[in-house]
This record gives sequence, C-alpha cells and structure tokens, in this order.
Amino acid sequence: MSQRLEKYEALYHNAPFLSVSLSPEDGQVLDCNQTLVNRLGYTRDEILAMKVFDLYHPDCHEAVHDAFQAFVTEGEVVNARLELKTKAGEKIHVSLNVKAIYDDAGDILYSNSIWTDISDLVQAEEEVLALNSKLSQQVQDSNIRYRTIFRTAVDSIITIDDTGIIESANPAAEALTGYTQQELLGQNVNLIMPSPYHEEHDEYLANYLKTREKKIIGIGREVAVKTKGGKIIPVELTVSEINFGTRKLFTGILRDITERKRYEEELKDSSTKFQAIFNQTYQFIGILDLDGILLEANSSAMNASGTKPEDVINKPFWETPWWSHSSDLQTQLKEAIEKARAGEFVKFEATHPTPDGSLVHVDFSLKPGYNDAGEIVYLIPEGRDITDIKQVEQALKESEERFRVAVAGSNNGLWDWNILTNEVYYSPRFLELLGYKDESEFPHEFHSFKSHLHPDDHDSTLKAVENHLTHGFPYEIEYRLRVKQGHYRWFLAKGKAIYDNAGKPIRMAGSISDITEKKQLAEALAKQTEEYQFILNTLPATIFYKDDKNTILKLNQRAADTIGYPIEEIEGQPTERFFPEVAEAYLKDDLEVVQSREAKIGYIEPYLPIDGTKCWIRTDKVPYYGGKESPLGVVVISFDVTPEMELREKLLESNQELENFAYIASHDLQEPLRKIQTYCELLENKCQDTLNEDGRRYIQRMVSASGRMRQLIIDLLNYCRINKSDAPLCNVDTKILFGNILSDLEPRLEETKGTIDLSNLPDTLYGSETQLHQLFHNLISNALKFRRDEIPPAVKVAASDPADGFIQISVEDNGIGFDPEYQERIFEVFRRLHDRQIYDGTGIGLSICKKVAERHGGSIQAKSTSEKGSTFTVKLPVSQNPAEVH
Repeated sequence: MSQRLEKYEALYHNAPFLSVSLSPEDGQVLDCNQTLVNRLGYTRDEILAMKVFDLYHPDCHEAVHDAFQAFVTEGEVVNARLELKTKAGEKIHVSLNVKAIYDDAGDILYSNSIWTDISDLVQAEEEVLALNSKLSQQVQDSNIRYRTIFRTAVDSIITIDDTGIIESANPAAEALTGYTQQELLGQNVNLIMPSPYHEEHDEYLANYLKTREKKIIGIGREVAVKTKGGKIIPVELTVSEINFGTRKLFTGILRDITERKRYEEELKDSSTKFQAIFNQTYQFIGILDLDGILLEANSSAMNASGTKPEDVINKPFWETPWWSHSSDLQTQLKEAIEKARAGEFVKFEATHPTPDGSLVHVDFSLKPGYNDAGEIVYLIPEGRDITDIKQVEQALKESEERFRVAVAGSNNGLWDWNILTNEVYYSPRFLELLGYKDESEFPHEFHSFKSHLHPDDHDSTLKAVENHLTHGFPYEIEYRLRVKQGHYRWFLAKGKAIYDNAGKPIRMAGSISDITEKKQLAEALAKQTEEYQFILNTLPATIFYKDDKNTILKLNQRAADTIGYPIEEIEGQPTERFFPEVAEAYLKDDLEVVQSREAKIGYIEPYLPIDGTKCWIRTDKVPYYGGKESPLGVVVISFDVTPEMELREKLLESNQELENFAYIASHDLQEPLRKIQTYCELLENKCQDTLNEDGRRYIQRMVSASGRMRQLIIDLLNYCRINKSDAPLCNVDTKILFGNILSDLEPRLEETKGTIDLSNLPDTLYGSETQLHQLFHNLISNALKFRRDEIPPAVKVAASDPADGFIQISVEDNGIGFDPEYQERIFEVFRRLHDRQIYDGTGIGLSICKKVAERHGGSIQAKSTSEKGSTFTVKLPVSQNPAEVH
C-alpha cells in the first residue's frame, strides 16, 4: 500500500495538468501538485495559504462565479474556460474540470480542481478567426484589386486566346504600343511584333498547343515591341497560360527595359573605364579576398616585378614574387591582412624585386573595402614607388651641412619646419624680406608664419600645406605676407616634406621669394591685352599655346607665317595637321612639361620651314595654368638661332685649326731647340779652356733655358695630343699600369726616400692606357716633387667603391700643399704657384690631368691646405661608349 501511495504521489505531482484540492466551505486550497507550483511561480506554502479565488486572474472573476454556481448545483464543472494568474501577473488560459468528493452521508468532503493549460489552443483559435476574417475581406476585395492592378499596373498586360487574338489590354499596354484599347482588341498580337517575331508567332503558338514545347510560356525572355509609329522598344516578356474549362488564354506581361539596357551599356562602359584607370595608374593596386588571396592586380604592379597574371592570381598574396624574397616582409604582410580584415588601415614601407634583380622601395598600404551594407568584403593593397624619395632623403641628410652654408648666401628666404615640435627655422634673408632684423620680433614657430598671412590667402595656403603633407601634392604656391611696415607683399613659396618609415611627415623645408613686382607687372599686363597681343605678334619668335591634347589654341602672327596659314585657320586644330612627322614627339614633350609642371628651356633642334631651307631653332616649353591649380597646357616659344649655330660651327672649326696649328708649331719648334742645345754643348766642350767663368755661366744658362723650353714644348704637344689621340679605350690592368709608373719614378723615390701606398685599387680601369699612365704619373710625380724639407714624401693612392657608374681614385700626399683659394685655378695651363728656381716644371702637368679626366667623361678635383699636404681626386666612369669620348 505504501509503494502504491508513493507512485500515486509521484504521478500526481508530475502530471501535465494543474491540480488543487479545495475546502467546499470557503474554497481554501488544501493541496496542490508540483506542476501547478512550477507553472504559477508561487512556492507550495504560498499556494496552501491561499483561497482558490486568489489564483484566478481578475478579468475572469465573473466566469469563476458562474462556474462555482454550477459546481454547487451540479457537483461538478466540465471544461470551463478561465484564466489563472501567475505570481508575475501573467495570464494563463486554462480549461477547468472540478469533481466533488462526497462522504457516506452525501455531503461534500472536498473538491478536486484540474486545470489544463490551453494557452496555445486559445492563441491558435484567435489566429484562425483573424485569418478567416482576412480571407473573407480578401475575397471581397479580390475583384476590385484585380481591376485596379490591371488598370494601374506599370507593366503592360495583354491577354490573347489560343489563336493569338487580343482579348484585353491595360492602359500601360496602350502607352507602350501607341495603340488604343479599341485598336488592339480583336487584332492578332503579331500586330505589335517586329520581324522576325511577327512572321513566326502564329506558327509558334500552334506548335505549342500541339507539342506543349515551351519557348516563352512560363519561362520569360527578352523580345521587342513595334509601336504604332514603327519604333522598336526592347521589352522583357513573361507569358502565363490560364485554363477556363475548355478555353485557353495566355496573359503576357511586358516590361519596357529601354532604361535597363542603357544602364547595362553604361555599366559596361564604366567597367571598361575602371579597367583602363586601374591598369594605367602608376600606383601598384590589387584586390584581395578576406583570406589574403590575390584576385586582381593592375599592369603597373605586374610590369614592375616582371610578373605574369597566371603566376600570382588566385594565390596567397604573401607567396607572390613581391613578398617571397623576405620572410620578415611575409610575416608583416600577414599581420597587416589580419588588421585590415578587422577594419584597420595599415601602412608600412617594403621592398619589391624588379626584373633585373634589384629592389625598389615601396610605400605600401592595405585597407578594407566595404559593400553598400557596410560589410568588409575585400581588401585593397596599394603601393607607390618611393625609391626616388628615399634617395632624396639620403641626399638631404648628406647635404645638411651644405644647406646651412647655402642659407647664409641665398637670395631667397629659406625655412625649415620641424613638424613634430612645430618649430621653424627662418633664415636671416627670410626675416629681411619681411622687414625684420631681430629674430625676437618673429619667433621661430609655425604660428608666426600663419599670423602674417593675408586673410584671403590664409585658408588656401594652409590647405596647400595639408595636401602636400597628406597626399604628396607639389607645394608651390603664391600668397601674401604682412611685412613689418604693415602692408602686404606677394611671395612665391616652394617646399618639400620628409617622411619617416611609417609614412608620417616629420619635416618640411623650402624657400620664399618676393614676387610683388612680378604680380604688379602681371596685373598691369592683364589690363593691356590689346597692347600685349600687338607686342606678341611683333616678337622675333614663334609662340604657340597648346592644350594637353596637342591642340593649338593660340599663336602669334609669326607662328602663323611659319606654318603658312591664317591664325583663324590654325587655332583649334590638332598639331598633326601641320606637323604630321613630329606631332607625336611634340605631344610627348608637351605632356612631360604639363605633368612635371617644370619648364623645358633652351633645347636646340633642326627645323625645315616651308621654303625647304635648313634652319636651327631654340625652343622653350613652359606649363600654362590659366589661373588654375593644375596646368591646362603648354606655351611653346621658338627663336631662330641659325646665325648663332652657323657661328658656333665656324668657331668649332676655328678651334680645331688653332689646335692643329699649336700641335704643328710645337712640333716644329723642337728642331731649332735641339740645334741650340747641340751647339751649346759643342761650344762648352771645345771652348771650355778659352772661356772665362762668365762665359761658362752663360752657356749653362742657355742650355738650361733651352731644356726648359724643350720640356715646355713636349708638355704642350702632350696637351694638344689628348683630344687628337686615337688610342683605343679598353680595360687597363691597374697592376701593370701602376707598376710601370712606379718603375718610372724609382730614381726619384730613392733620391727622396719616399713611399707610395696603393690601396683598394680595382683590377681594371676603362680608358686609354697611355693617357691614364700620363694622368697618374703626373699626380704621383708632383706629390714627390712638392715635398717638405727634411720630411720624406708619403703618397697614398686609394679607390672608392663604384657608385652611379663612376669610381673615384685619390692621390694624397704629405707635401707642402697650397692655399685653398687656388684649388680651381691650379688646373689652368701654365699656372705655377711656386718659383721655378726651387721646383722645376712647365705648369702644364695638371692641365693635362684635367683634360685626360674630362676626355674619359670624368673630372678631377683638388683639396689642400698650406704645409698640410694635398689630395687630388679623379672621378672616372666604370665603363663608357668609345663613341661618346671626345
């Protein structure tokens, strides 16, 4: 019995219904199952302390009262719908069943109330009622809506029978076809069909009814409609089949897709333009998916690395040739992809290999690409070749000392802005241009500059600075600054920024020059347009103004006379109409000027005018802005320099004749000198006993003077032979070259106890073996000659590593040196700095060295301080084309 009771208790408390036992007298809850406790949210003790009426929701008290009356009368309640209330106030729909428990005398001991949760059922019933109401309303409105849609539809709707006869057509169909409804009804639908649909439609319809083979019905396709006026309109046609008993109707919905077709063409054209821009930009651009797979790369990126699309497309970006040369860069790129995928803009400097194996510096960035919903769908890598910028930075760093020296002597006002500290160095000339002498009057900070800007120029100037720092736009701008006297003057400013490795600007330097007079002159000229045109037409120069498409927009009368057409027939015409052979070359030069914004001045070229005579012209090309920020075109100014060129040719011929004369004269002068020396020696030998001391001294002076004269002629011959030499240029073995030189100088080395140190010399030098021997023999010989007393000469010959196609070889000594003011003049012919009685020589040796170096396409420089030795540095090409040597 105990086990059965336990099972009953377990069943009662876990039953899926809610149950309580009540006192019949006052409705006090005597017991309840656990399901009720869980569903209502009260504790069991809280429910046992309540009366049953407290469990019902207030909204159903009247229904509860009716149920109680039924229970009192009949002793039970069956499926009464009521609402219980949870502890949180939630309403629960339930179905109540109450059964009274009687004693042997027939009195009610207690009652059992069982509630079944019917919340889902009530919700479903409500939804069914709402749906029925809605369907009823839809049925009532169906016909109204159909008629409304049919009449007001944007798309054309036409219904035909199984023979192709039109039975209905809505107003949109009338608007599309140009026919009225009366004109369409009863007509074959092929009335509005152009060929070939017009001829094929009836056969197609009959074939479909016979075979049921679908080509349009239920499928839809793009066709065309022919209007009443004969116009052909592209449409998208959808046909559906409707069966009414034995009748078949076909409803066609036609949508005018003229605009869509236009958009498709525009989209195609836009895509073509995008590809053109994508592939023609100088930047390296690509597209990655979110996993870093390369989807696309432009031509600039491919060409820069010599890569083919099939080698890199659809491959991980870090495995492509741009990155695979460095594991560190690959790691950095992978980290950048992770950051960009999270929405971050990443930027750093990298190196990429070129087809020749060298590396270029690239300013690389990676940014996320978003769709219209703001979701990141791809990544955009971009690179900019900054090799030139890095070289400029290095050059700026190396020339910082030279810059400081130049500041003192510059005629322009110079400034150097430290962006990180906002401090600005203003040169003395800068302050002088603004009328200041004391630096305290113009503090070294950026605010000093901003506060002196003219109000009308303030925003545009700061914007130009920002564009240069942020986007790299060239900084060359005109603005007005307030000078100390209170008025404003115009200045032209130029500047250049320097960036750190992260691409952040850290410094900007530049100059200003006073252009007030220039601006005033420009204003005056603007007021005298007619006079300007008159002057322009009378200038002895041909002047053109062309746009960046090689179209001649303006020209002066002399230019028109040169072409041979009136001005009005030339203006607006392309250059190739008048200069077909050279128009392409002209355009290339013009675009270089426009894009670089730098003039090309004074280049000379041959020209054949209309009369066929050969002429020479000197041409200047300068960018024309027309008041805009970017150049609109180029102004071409050409002068006839035929007389000057003819004079130059005559001068060259004259120089050649003089050189030949010097060579022949120097050669012929040796013969009488040899005779003088010979007779002096005979006189000295045969008459020595008869000559007194003065006679012997005179003969010695004659011999010495003729010897110097002979050496002078030999040096002069050597000097003249340098340009006339036909010696072949080749790779000269430096070991043999300097070995021969040391052998020649061995007696002098022994005499002076001197030493020569050869350090880091290359294996070969390219040039004329004879002339290179002459060059270095003269330099080393001079180093041994011009020595200090009691100090043995020490000469060091060393070479630097090749750079920019040149090698530098220095000859350094510890001799007497010379004053620095002579370091340029020392190479002049016959220039001597010392008394010939102390140091022999003709003064031509260094001139020969200079001429040999220049003939090889190089140069020579000297540095020295008195009594502290000298250093001569020879710069020679590593290799060169013999045809270019002169």
